[in-house]
Amino acid sequence: MEAAIAMHDAADPDPDPEAWAGEERLVREAVLLVASGVTPRVVVAGLAHGEAVRDRCTRFALESGARLRSLATSRGDRFDIVVETISA
Repeated sequence: MEAAIAMHDAADPDPDPEAWAGEERLVREAVLLVASGVTPRVVVAGLAHGEAVRDRCTRFALESGARLRSLATSRGDRFDIVVETISA
């Protein structure tokens, strides 16, 4: 599992923002679901640009009352992002 994470870290995200704009939109919508209280946790699975998307959405999530965590998958080129409420 560590090798898969290291391999993904070494890969640069696609320089074209349009390549991962859809994934970013999914994560932002998951943040809105969690922040609105509809659900305490959402997993957005199988993202090709998960780490780049997480980095771009972290501030939005924190300002909305949620946090983001990355989960490695069995595939080294995909990540899941967990969106969850910040416990008070």
